[in-house]
Amino acid sequence: MTPLKKSRFLRFFDRLNMRRKMWISFSLPTFAVTVVMLVLTFFIFQSSYKNRLMTNAGQDNLQTCRLIESYLNSMTFISEQVSRSSVLHDVLEASDFGSAKSGRESYGEFIAMSELISELEIENMGLRIGLYLPDHIAYTNNMMNFYPLSQLENRTDYDDIVREMEERGACYRFIEEQVNLGNVRRNVTYFCRLSPLVIVNEDGVRNEYIIKVEIEKEQLTRAMENTTPLGGSLILLVDQNDTVICTSDEERYSPLLPDIVKALDTGNWETVDLYGVRYLVVGSALELNNWRLVSFIPESSFNAQMEFIFFMIAMALVGIILTVSAVSSALSRYYAGRIDLLNSRMQNVQEGQVNARMGEEAYGEGRGDELDELYRNFDYMIEEVRRLLKEEYELGRSITRAEMRALQAQINPHFLYNTLDIINWGAMDHGAEDVARIARDLGLYYRLTLNRGNSVISIADEIRHVEAFIRIENVHYDNAIEFKYDLPEELRGYACLNAILQPLVENSIVHGMAEHPEIDRTSIYIGVSRVKDDILISVTDDGPGMSEEKAAAITVYNPGAKGHGYGIANTNFRLQLCYGEQYGITYHPASPHGTVAVVRIKALMPDELEKLVNG
Repeated sequence: MTPLKKSRFLRFFDRLNMRRKMWISFSLPTFAVTVVMLVLTFFIFQSSYKNRLMTNAGQDNLQTCRLIESYLNSMTFISEQVSRSSVLHDVLEASDFGSAKSGRESYGEFIAMSELISELEIENMGLRIGLYLPDHIAYTNNMMNFYPLSQLENRTDYDDIVREMEERGACYRFIEEQVNLGNVRRNVTYFCRLSPLVIVNEDGVRNEYIIKVEIEKEQLTRAMENTTPLGGSLILLVDQNDTVICTSDEERYSPLLPDIVKALDTGNWETVDLYGVRYLVVGSALELNNWRLVSFIPESSFNAQMEFIFFMIAMALVGIILTVSAVSSALSRYYAGRIDLLNSRMQNVQEGQVNARMGEEAYGEGRGDELDELYRNFDYMIEEVRRLLKEEYELGRSITRAEMRALQAQINPHFLYNTLDIINWGAMDHGAEDVARIARDLGLYYRLTLNRGNSVISIADEIRHVEAFIRIENVHYDNAIEFKYDLPEELRGYACLNAILQPLVENSIVHGMAEHPEIDRTSIYIGVSRVKDDILISVTDDGPGMSEEKAAAITVYNPGAKGHGYGIANTNFRLQLCYGEQYGITYHPASPHGTVAVVRIKALMPDELEKLVNG
C-alpha cells in the first residue's frame, strides 16, 4: 500500500527542533479555539448590546421626559397657588390698588406680596416666581419678583402670548433677564410659564395681571443633554404643534431645522437621513400637555460602541495570545531543556566523561514523570559504567603491579640504583659534576616513582620527586626553570598518591615554555595548605595560561585520548576513584598571568591512605 504523502506543513513541522514543536503543539490549538470563541462572542454580544443600548436610550429619554414634566407640573402648581393666594387677592382687590399712594403704603403692599412669593420660592428651590403689574406701580422696577407689564407688551410675540393664554390658560416662552450676582449683573435666559391672573376689585372693576414661574434654560438644557450617554445625540422638546421649544444643542439644531421638522413624525427607532448623517429616532410624550421629548441618536454612536467592544475583544485576544505564547514558550523551554540536559550528558559520556551524572537536583524528590525515570536510569547506567571502569582500572593496576614485580624479579632495582651510584661516583672522580648530578637526580626520581611498588607516598617525598624531575629538566632547558615550594612542617607527614604532581609540573613546563620559543624562562611554585579535613596542593606557573575550554577539558578522563594532558586526566581519574568525585584537579587562571592547578585530597596519614587504596 502506497504511504500517504505528507503535507508541506507536516514536512516543515518534522524539521523543527523539539522546543518549537512543543510550542506549536501547545499554542496553535489554544489560539484557534480562542479566536473562534471570541468571534462568536463578539457577534452574539454585538446584537444583544445594541438592543440594550437602544432600550437604555429609550428609558433615558422617558426619564428625562418625566423630569421635564415634573418641572412643568411644579410651575403649574405654583401658578395656581399664587393665583389663589388670599394675601395676593387682599392686596390686588383693594379699590385703591394702583392709585397714587404714599411710600409707606406702597412698601406695605410690596412686603405683603414679596413675602408670599419668597416663601413659595424657598419651598420650590430652582424656580423663580414673578408678577407682571402696571408700569406706574413703583415697585415693578425692582425686576426681582415684580415686573412692568410693558416688558411683555413690547415683545413682538405679545399677541401670540395673549391668544395662547386665552385658549390654553397658559403659554411658555424664553425670556432673558438681568440677574444680580453680588456686585455683578448678568443676563440669564429663563424658561417661563405665563398665566393670566384676573382680579375684580371692591368696586367691581376687572383687572388682568400675569403670573410668571420660570426655571433657568441652562437647567432644562442640562437635563436634555444628560438624556443619553451616546455621543452626538440631539434632543428636542416640541409642543403639540411640532414646534420646537428647546434643544440640547442650538448650534447643531439650527442647520438641521428644515429636515428635523419633517422627521418629528417618524416612529421610534426608525432611521432618518439629515444632511448625510443617519439618525435613530426615539421619543416620549409628556402627559401634561401632549408635548414630546424627541431624541435623534446618530447611528455612528452605536457603531462606536461596537467598535469599542471589538477593540476590547481584540485587546483581550492579543493578551490571551501573548499569555499563551509566554506559557507555551516556558513549558516548551522547560521540557525541551530537560531533554537537552539529558542529551548533553549523553554527549559527555560519548566524549569519555564518565562523571556526567544527572544528579538528584535534576529530578528532585517526589517527582516521577517519564523524564525523571530517564534521568534516574541514566544515573544508574553511569554508576554501572564507573563501577566497571573502576574494576577495569583495579584489574589493570593489579596487572601492572604483577608486571612490575616480574620486572623487578628480572632486574633488581638495587642493581639500577647501584649502577646510577657507580656512574655518580665515577663522574665525580673524573670531575664531571653535571653528569654526577643527573645520575643522582635520576636515581632519586626512579626510586620515588617506583616507591617499592606502593601507591602511597608522603607529601614531602612527592615534593622531592618533583624537585628531582625539575633538576633533570633544567639540564635540558639550561636552568631556565625556577622552582619554589611552601610545605608547612605539620603537613610533611601526610600522604598522597605517588606521582600526582609530576604531570602537573610537566604540563606547566610544556605549555609555559616548551611550546613558546619566545619565552626563555618560567617559574613554578607549589603551595600546600590544609582546609578542614582536606589538603590543597597548588601548582602555579607564570606561563601564558590556557583558555577556559582547554582548562575544563584537560582533566576529563578519556581512555582513547593521546597527547599532552592525558597524564593529568589519568591522574585526576585516579584521585577521584580513590577519594571521591568531589576531589581531584581543577585549573584556574593565575594573576597577572599563568595557570594554577589545585589538587584537593583528604588529609590522611600513610597507613590510613593505604587502607583506603586497598579497599
